[in-house]
Amino acid sequence: MTRNERFEQSRSNMMRFERQFGSLFDEDDKASGMLMQWGQFLDHDLDFTPVDASISRFSDGLNCNETCLNDPPCFPILVPPGDPRIKHRCIGFARSSATCGSGSTSILLGKPHHREQLNQITSFIDGSNVYGSEEFENSQLRETLHDEGKMRMGMPTQSGKRLLPFNIRGQVDCQADPQQDFVPCFKAGDHRSNENLGLLSMHTIWVREHNRLADGLRSLNPDWSGDRVYQEVRKIVGACMQAITYQVWLPMILGPAGMEMLGTYTDYDDQVNPTISNEFATAAMRFGHTLIPPVVFRLDENWNPIPEGHLHLHQAFFAPERMMKDGGMDPILRGLLYNGVRDRSRNPPLNAELTERLFAMAHELALDLASLNIQRGRDHGLPGYSEYAYKFCGLGSSPYPDSFEDFSSRISSKDTRERLRKVYGHPGNVDLFAGAVLEDLLPEARVGPTFACIIADQFKRLRSGDRFWYEARGVFTSAQLAEIRRAGSSLSRVICETADNITEVPINAFLRPKAATDMISCSEIPKLNLAAWVECPVNLFEGNRFEPSRVRRRRSVDVDQQLSSCPAVKSDYESEVVNLKSKLSELEAAVATLKRKVDKFPQERP
Repeated sequence: MTRNERFEQSRSNMMRFERQFGSLFDEDDKASGMLMQWGQFLDHDLDFTPVDASISRFSDGLNCNETCLNDPPCFPILVPPGDPRIKHRCIGFARSSATCGSGSTSILLGKPHHREQLNQITSFIDGSNVYGSEEFENSQLRETLHDEGKMRMGMPTQSGKRLLPFNIRGQVDCQADPQQDFVPCFKAGDHRSNENLGLLSMHTIWVREHNRLADGLRSLNPDWSGDRVYQEVRKIVGACMQAITYQVWLPMILGPAGMEMLGTYTDYDDQVNPTISNEFATAAMRFGHTLIPPVVFRLDENWNPIPEGHLHLHQAFFAPERMMKDGGMDPILRGLLYNGVRDRSRNPPLNAELTERLFAMAHELALDLASLNIQRGRDHGLPGYSEYAYKFCGLGSSPYPDSFEDFSSRISSKDTRERLRKVYGHPGNVDLFAGAVLEDLLPEARVGPTFACIIADQFKRLRSGDRFWYEARGVFTSAQLAEIRRAGSSLSRVICETADNITEVPINAFLRPKAATDMISCSEIPKLNLAAWVECPVNLFEGNRFEPSRVRRRRSVDVDQQLSSCPAVKSDYESEVVNLKSKLSELEAAVATLKRKVDKFPQERP
């Protein structure tokens, strides 16, 4: 039996899973909600697959949200009869855009080729979700009235810190609760920034962090142009995001076994392809959907619920007005820091807020995230779960097993395997996303072996294939790199520096504190010391010769005195001196050896 012989509709599959697995919610004892939120923010820095430019049927122009017929580019998800919540016959779905020359268009070019999808943003951890992925987009986000290297900001909060600017001309629908005052979407480097309040908070604190760092660099280097300040801060922000991801976030996602697959960094390799794989963007990185709780917790400065209470998750979708009331962003950040993610070992794959009420406040028809994930995988032509496990990760006994017992080493629950059999009929039919989210978690990880394999491969290539990776030779000085490793890898530091009025945080933003008393003061969190970025005279190693600066200043002939006010290069200078002394000793030894050989030559007679 082939994989396609028993393909039920994805909504039907997930509805049957929900009925069988229940709708409980238990929090993870160790991982905070920030672990999930960073994953979404990070993913929006790495990939975005646009849907077809036309979301109307090619045959008659009917919108894909208004038809239940499978007619390109429409690929609707049929809703089974008797669905308890969604009364429509289908959930509208438009296929992802295909690259020119692939799929049906390849026939027109005379070279038939399977359909390939696009990634519309930069496939690096480079802060594109803050700065945008295109020049025009970037120009719209930068502050241009003053040459200070800053990002545009909007209205101030009560703390005096500003929110993001409004996106008055944007295409994104931010229709809020009809009973609330209408507020337009906020504008950020990624157009998905308004999807939920936690994500919007992350976008806000990182733009604030950019402007805070810009002020710091300008005060230390008053001769720098605004563009130089901007580019240097952007480089620092990208490095901090990389450090947070690899030093703190990935170990909690992959566990020790997954981190061993990732390996250690050596150096830039121009033979490595760092682009985002289809299975990573369309399935594996969506593991984070299994961590999302059905509640948006909002806590006051004493870590208690605010008077207005928590929110159901669907109330936080496209709801920018809530950033300007009920305490604004701080209660949301505290909720993410203090409360846990969903415990995968004690909960169904996805909570009902995502399978029944996704974007319910912004759309007439609520969507089903799990069904969308499965359907998107089919749209992209992803092979089945067993094929990926065997061919890509070396798991299982065959890419096309005849029995669900082949899954037993990864899905140990006999009951779960039996439920998969009832839903899919044949092991070759199981979708990658559906099978992988039901795997047993690796020790100290939040994913099973198949997703760990795909995720580790992607992040290994992202690191090795990035010429501007923060640890690559020549990207930062040794002093700057040490500072990024010391303080730049702390998300708690960024929250302390940029939140409106948060004064206490957990030392690790991704670890759930056992009690409010486990929080530490922001004053105890190591700060990023920008002294490592002070620009210093260039030719310090040539005695009294110095490059002229824009403003002539009296300089001491004492190099050590010069370096005392220039910590950015002090350690580099000291190591260079040691290196030069070593080379000088080698040269002196070579000269002495040569002199002895010359002395042995017979003297010519005059």
